[in-house]
Amino acid sequence: AVVSTQSTGVSVVLAKKQFYHTSFKIYTVSVVFRFLATVAMGTSRILIHHTGFEYKPIEYVGKGLCVVSDTSFILLLILLSKGWTVVKGRISTEGTVILSA
Repeated sequence: AVVSTQSTGVSVVLAKKQFYHTSFKIYTVSVVFRFLATVAMGTSRILIHHTGFEYKPIEYVGKGLCVVSDTSFILLLILLSKGWTVVKGRISTEGTVILSA
């Protein structure tokens, strides 16, 4: 919860100064979806504890949000490994070919 709150706060400050780069947007999306996944999975576990019945839809939502979070974070890592940063917003032609393969 702390990381999600801090990321959101930093995002607001960066957006006001027009420094909110796409790489940080992807990171923020990853953190927010991970937080929502944790909330959904925690809610599912609390409901199991209190009622004794499993609520599969809530658990599936949590797992889906976790997949979105992991996918966006891995995408960010791949883009950064190819040299896509705040300073260099383009990927070389060779890097683009490798990414698409």
